[in-house]
Amino acid sequence: MFRGLEFGQAVEFWSKFPIASLARINLSFVPLWDMLSHNDVGYTDVASVGPGSCTHEVALALLSEHANVHCFDATDSYIPDRTRPYFDDLPRLHFEIYDLSRDLEQDFDLVLAIQTLQHIADAEAALDVLVRAVRPGGHLYIDTPVFHERPEREPDYERHKERVWANNQYHHIGFSRRLMAERIASRGLELVDSGYYSYLAGDHSVMRYARESQIESAAQATPATVRALNRSLSVSLVGCERAYADRRDMIDELPHADRVCHAIRLLARRPEDPSPRKTARRLRQV
Repeated sequence: MFRGLEFGQAVEFWSKFPIASLARINLSFVPLWDMLSHNDVGYTDVASVGPGSCTHEVALALLSEHANVHCFDATDSYIPDRTRPYFDDLPRLHFEIYDLSRDLEQDFDLVLAIQTLQHIADAEAALDVLVRAVRPGGHLYIDTPVFHERPEREPDYERHKERVWANNQYHHIGFSRRLMAERIASRGLELVDSGYYSYLAGDHSVMRYARESQIESAAQATPATVRALNRSLSVSLVGCERAYADRRDMIDELPHADRVCHAIRLLARRPEDPSPRKTARRLRQV
Protein backbone atom coordinates (compact mmCIF):
# COMPACT_ATOMS: atom_id res chain seq x y z
CA MET A 1 0.00 0.00 0.00
CA PHE A 2 2.98 2.32 0.33
CA ARG A 3 3.37 2.84 -3.37
CA GLY A 4 3.97 6.57 -3.65
CA LEU A 5 4.01 7.26 0.10
CA GLU A 6 7.72 6.70 0.70
CA PHE A 7 9.26 9.44 -1.42
CA GLY A 8 8.44 12.53 -3.42
CA GLN A 9 6.47 15.69 -2.95
CA ALA A 10 3.83 14.22 -0.65
CA VAL A 11 6.49 13.30 1.90
CA GLU A 12 7.94 16.80 1.62
CA PHE A 13 4.47 18.27 2.22
CA TRP A 14 3.80 16.09 5.27
CA SER A 15 7.22 17.04 6.65
CA LYS A 16 5.90 20.57 7.17
CA PHE A 17 3.65 19.39 10.04
CA PRO A 18 4.41 18.56 13.68
CA ILE A 19 4.27 14.82 14.29
CA ALA A 20 1.13 15.03 16.44
CA SER A 21 -0.74 17.04 13.77
CA LEU A 22 0.43 14.72 11.01
CA ALA A 23 -0.79 11.73 12.99
CA ARG A 24 -4.31 13.19 13.03
CA ILE A 25 -4.12 14.03 9.33
CA ASN A 26 -2.86 10.69 8.07
CA LEU A 27 -4.98 8.69 10.49
CA SER A 28 -7.68 8.87 7.79
CA PHE A 29 -5.41 9.34 4.76
CA VAL A 30 -3.65 6.00 5.18
CA PRO A 31 -6.97 4.06 5.17
CA LEU A 32 -8.03 6.03 2.06
CA TRP A 33 -4.77 5.37 0.22
CA ASP A 34 -4.80 1.72 1.29
CA MET A 35 -8.24 1.18 -0.22
CA LEU A 36 -7.46 3.05 -3.45
CA SER A 37 -4.17 1.17 -3.89
CA HIS A 38 -5.56 -2.23 -2.98
CA ASN A 39 -8.31 -1.85 -5.60
CA ASP A 40 -6.10 -0.18 -8.25
CA VAL A 41 -8.28 2.93 -8.34
CA GLY A 42 -6.78 5.62 -10.54
CA TYR A 43 -8.02 9.19 -10.63
CA THR A 44 -7.80 12.18 -12.94
CA ASP A 45 -10.70 14.33 -11.70
CA VAL A 46 -11.33 14.27 -7.95
CA ALA A 47 -14.07 15.96 -5.92
CA SER A 48 -13.63 16.03 -2.16
CA VAL A 49 -16.75 17.29 -0.36
CA GLY A 50 -16.27 18.71 3.12
CA PRO A 51 -12.46 18.38 3.14
CA GLY A 52 -11.89 20.83 6.01
CA SER A 53 -8.11 21.29 6.14
CA CYS A 54 -7.71 20.03 2.53
CA THR A 55 -4.52 18.22 3.50
CA HIS A 56 -5.65 14.89 2.01
CA GLU A 57 -6.47 16.66 -1.22
CA VAL A 58 -3.05 18.32 -1.46
CA ALA A 59 -1.45 14.91 -0.96
CA LEU A 60 -3.63 13.35 -3.69
CA ALA A 61 -2.65 16.13 -6.08
CA LEU A 62 1.03 15.63 -5.26
CA LEU A 63 0.78 11.84 -5.62
CA SER A 64 -0.61 12.13 -9.17
CA GLU A 65 1.06 14.23 -11.83
CA HIS A 66 -2.08 14.71 -13.91
CA ALA A 67 -5.04 14.74 -11.49
CA ASN A 68 -7.25 17.75 -11.01
CA VAL A 69 -8.35 17.83 -7.37
CA HIS A 70 -11.35 19.95 -6.37
CA CYS A 71 -12.15 20.81 -2.75
CA PHE A 72 -15.77 21.76 -2.02
CA ASP A 73 -16.59 23.10 1.43
CA ALA A 74 -18.75 25.69 3.15
CA THR A 75 -15.67 27.57 4.38
CA ASP A 76 -11.93 27.67 3.80
CA SER A 77 -11.22 28.75 7.37
CA TYR A 78 -9.98 25.27 8.36
CA ILE A 79 -7.15 25.24 5.81
CA PRO A 80 -3.87 25.64 7.77
CA ASP A 81 -1.16 28.08 6.74
CA ARG A 82 1.11 25.16 5.78
CA THR A 83 -1.44 24.05 3.19
CA ARG A 84 -2.70 27.31 1.68
CA PRO A 85 0.36 28.02 -0.55
CA TYR A 86 -0.29 24.81 -2.49
CA PHE A 87 -3.52 26.27 -3.90
CA ASP A 88 -1.37 28.94 -5.56
CA ASP A 89 1.51 26.67 -6.52
CA LEU A 90 -0.51 23.75 -7.92
CA PRO A 91 -2.76 24.76 -10.84
CA ARG A 92 -4.45 21.34 -10.56
CA LEU A 93 -5.66 22.04 -7.00
CA HIS A 94 -8.89 24.00 -6.60
CA PHE A 95 -11.17 25.23 -3.82
CA GLU A 96 -14.83 26.25 -4.14
CA ILE A 97 -17.34 27.37 -1.53
CA TYR A 98 -20.08 24.75 -1.52
CA ASP A 99 -22.59 23.37 1.01
CA LEU A 100 -24.17 20.23 -0.56
CA SER A 101 -27.51 21.98 -1.04
CA ARG A 102 -27.23 21.58 -4.82
CA ASP A 103 -25.66 19.20 -7.32
CA LEU A 104 -22.07 19.68 -8.34
CA GLU A 105 -21.76 21.20 -11.81
CA GLN A 106 -19.63 18.38 -13.23
CA ASP A 107 -18.99 14.71 -12.58
CA PHE A 108 -15.78 13.07 -11.41
CA ASP A 109 -13.99 9.74 -11.57
CA LEU A 110 -13.35 9.86 -7.80
CA VAL A 111 -15.64 11.48 -5.23
CA LEU A 112 -14.58 11.63 -1.57
CA ALA A 113 -16.58 12.27 1.58
CA ILE A 114 -14.14 11.83 4.46
CA GLN A 115 -15.67 12.40 7.90
CA THR A 116 -18.33 14.57 6.24
CA LEU A 117 -21.78 12.96 6.32
CA GLN A 118 -22.12 13.08 10.11
CA HIS A 119 -21.95 16.88 9.86
CA ILE A 120 -24.91 17.06 7.44
CA ALA A 121 -28.43 17.21 8.88
CA ASP A 122 -29.99 15.54 5.81
CA ALA A 123 -27.36 12.89 5.18
CA GLU A 124 -29.59 10.97 2.76
CA ALA A 125 -29.96 14.01 0.48
CA ALA A 126 -26.21 14.64 0.72
CA LEU A 127 -25.53 11.04 -0.29
CA ASP A 128 -27.78 11.54 -3.34
CA VAL A 129 -25.65 14.51 -4.39
CA LEU A 130 -22.42 12.57 -3.91
CA VAL A 131 -23.66 9.61 -5.96
CA ARG A 132 -24.83 11.84 -8.81
CA ALA A 133 -21.36 13.39 -8.98
CA VAL A 134 -19.73 10.02 -9.84
CA ARG A 135 -19.30 9.50 -13.56
CA PRO A 136 -19.80 6.06 -15.15
CA GLY A 137 -16.85 3.88 -14.23
CA GLY A 138 -15.91 6.26 -11.40
CA HIS A 139 -15.67 5.62 -7.68
CA LEU A 140 -17.17 6.99 -4.46
CA TYR A 141 -15.23 6.75 -1.21
CA ILE A 142 -17.04 7.36 2.08
CA ASP A 143 -15.42 7.53 5.51
CA THR A 144 -17.60 8.12 8.59
CA PRO A 145 -17.70 7.26 12.29
CA VAL A 146 -19.18 3.82 12.92
CA PHE A 147 -22.52 3.47 14.70
CA HIS A 148 -25.09 0.71 14.56
CA GLU A 149 -27.97 3.19 13.92
CA ARG A 150 -30.28 1.49 16.40
CA PRO A 151 -30.31 4.09 19.16
CA GLU A 152 -32.81 2.22 21.31
CA ARG A 153 -30.04 -0.35 21.89
CA GLU A 154 -27.28 2.19 22.48
CA PRO A 155 -26.57 2.80 26.20
CA ASP A 156 -26.64 6.50 27.06
CA TYR A 157 -27.51 7.40 23.47
CA GLU A 158 -28.64 10.93 24.27
CA ARG A 159 -25.47 11.62 26.25
CA HIS A 160 -23.34 10.41 23.33
CA LYS A 161 -25.32 12.56 20.93
CA GLU A 162 -24.98 15.67 23.08
CA ARG A 163 -21.24 15.08 23.43
CA VAL A 164 -20.51 14.67 19.73
CA TRP A 165 -22.51 17.79 18.93
CA ALA A 166 -20.68 19.81 21.58
CA ASN A 167 -17.27 18.53 20.50
CA ASN A 168 -17.64 18.17 16.73
CA GLN A 169 -21.00 19.64 15.65
CA TYR A 170 -22.12 16.21 14.44
CA HIS A 171 -25.76 15.81 13.46
CA HIS A 172 -25.25 12.02 13.57
CA ILE A 173 -23.17 9.87 15.91
CA GLY A 174 -22.17 7.73 12.96
CA PHE A 175 -23.37 5.12 10.49
CA SER A 176 -23.57 1.35 10.18
CA ARG A 177 -21.27 -0.21 7.58
CA ARG A 178 -23.99 -2.62 6.54
CA LEU A 179 -26.69 0.05 6.20
CA MET A 180 -24.35 2.45 4.42
CA ALA A 181 -23.52 -0.31 1.93
CA GLU A 182 -27.25 -0.83 1.39
CA ARG A 183 -27.78 2.91 0.85
CA ILE A 184 -25.05 2.98 -1.78
CA ALA A 185 -26.40 -0.10 -3.57
CA SER A 186 -29.94 1.30 -3.61
CA ARG A 187 -28.58 4.29 -5.54
CA GLY A 188 -27.13 2.14 -8.30
CA LEU A 189 -23.50 1.85 -7.23
CA GLU A 190 -21.60 -1.41 -6.76
CA LEU A 191 -19.78 -1.91 -3.46
CA VAL A 192 -16.13 -2.62 -4.23
CA ASP A 193 -14.63 -2.77 -0.74
CA SER A 194 -15.38 -1.86 2.85
CA GLY A 195 -13.55 -1.94 6.14
CA TYR A 196 -12.73 -0.21 9.39
CA TYR A 197 -10.04 1.72 11.17
CA SER A 198 -9.61 2.97 14.70
CA TYR A 199 -8.93 6.48 15.93
CA LEU A 200 -7.64 5.22 19.27
CA ALA A 201 -5.42 2.44 17.95
CA GLY A 202 -3.99 4.82 15.36
CA ASP A 203 -3.30 7.49 17.96
CA HIS A 204 -1.73 4.97 20.32
CA SER A 205 0.50 3.47 17.66
CA VAL A 206 1.83 6.87 16.62
CA MET A 207 2.38 8.06 20.17
CA ARG A 208 4.10 4.76 21.00
CA TYR A 209 6.39 5.26 18.01
CA ALA A 210 7.19 8.78 19.24
CA ARG A 211 7.99 7.56 22.76
CA GLU A 212 10.13 4.66 21.57
CA SER A 213 12.00 6.95 19.19
CA GLN A 214 12.36 9.58 21.93
CA ILE A 215 10.71 12.15 19.68
CA GLU A 216 8.40 14.79 21.08
CA SER A 217 4.97 14.64 19.44
CA ALA A 218 5.15 18.41 18.99
CA ALA A 219 8.43 18.11 17.08
CA GLN A 220 8.57 18.92 13.40
CA ALA A 221 8.25 15.89 11.16
CA THR A 222 11.05 14.88 8.81
CA PRO A 223 10.91 12.63 5.73
CA ALA A 224 12.15 9.76 7.88
CA THR A 225 9.55 10.28 10.59
CA VAL A 226 6.80 10.71 7.96
CA ARG A 227 7.64 7.28 6.53
CA ALA A 228 7.81 5.69 9.96
CA LEU A 229 4.55 7.29 11.03
CA ASN A 230 2.74 6.06 7.91
CA ARG A 231 4.06 2.56 8.52
CA SER A 232 2.85 2.71 12.12
CA LEU A 233 -0.62 3.77 10.98
CA SER A 234 -0.60 0.96 8.42
CA VAL A 235 0.20 -1.62 11.11
CA SER A 236 -2.67 -0.27 13.19
CA LEU A 237 -5.01 -0.44 10.18
CA VAL A 238 -4.09 -4.05 9.39
CA GLY A 239 -4.54 -5.04 13.02
CA CYS A 240 -7.95 -3.39 13.15
CA GLU A 241 -9.09 -5.21 10.01
CA ARG A 242 -7.82 -8.58 11.22
CA ALA A 243 -9.53 -8.19 14.57
CA TYR A 244 -12.94 -8.09 12.89
CA ALA A 245 -12.33 -9.99 9.64
CA ASP A 246 -14.73 -12.79 10.58
CA ARG A 247 -17.31 -10.75 12.49
CA ARG A 248 -17.79 -7.51 10.58
CA ASP A 249 -21.52 -7.28 11.11
CA MET A 250 -21.02 -7.62 14.84
CA ILE A 251 -19.56 -4.12 14.93
CA ASP A 252 -22.90 -2.76 13.76
CA GLU A 253 -24.43 -4.11 16.98
CA LEU A 254 -21.71 -3.42 19.54
CA PRO A 255 -22.47 -0.78 22.17
CA HIS A 256 -20.43 2.38 21.78
CA ALA A 257 -18.17 1.66 24.75
CA ASP A 258 -17.24 -1.81 23.44
CA ARG A 259 -16.06 -0.84 19.97
CA VAL A 260 -12.43 -1.08 18.98
CA CYS A 261 -13.03 0.20 15.43
CA HIS A 262 -14.32 3.76 15.32
CA ALA A 263 -14.67 4.49 11.60
CA ILE A 264 -15.99 2.74 8.52
CA ARG A 265 -14.63 3.17 5.01
CA LEU A 266 -16.44 2.12 1.87
CA LEU A 267 -15.48 2.20 -1.80
CA ALA A 268 -18.19 1.93 -4.46
CA ARG A 269 -18.19 2.12 -8.26
CA ARG A 270 -20.74 3.38 -10.74
CA PRO A 271 -21.11 0.81 -13.55
CA GLU A 272 -20.03 1.87 -17.01
CA ASP A 273 -22.80 3.00 -19.34
CA PRO A 274 -23.41 0.38 -22.03
CA SER A 275 -21.78 1.32 -25.30
CA PRO A 276 -24.06 2.05 -28.30
CA ARG A 277 -22.76 -1.12 -29.96
CA LYS A 278 -23.65 -3.29 -26.96
CA THR A 279 -27.07 -1.64 -26.70
CA ALA A 280 -27.78 -2.25 -30.38
CA ARG A 281 -26.73 -5.90 -30.04
CA ARG A 282 -29.03 -6.32 -27.03
CA LEU A 283 -31.95 -4.82 -28.95
CA ARG A 284 -31.36 -7.16 -31.90
CA GLN A 285 -31.36 -10.13 -29.53
CA VAL A 286 -34.65 -9.02 -28.01
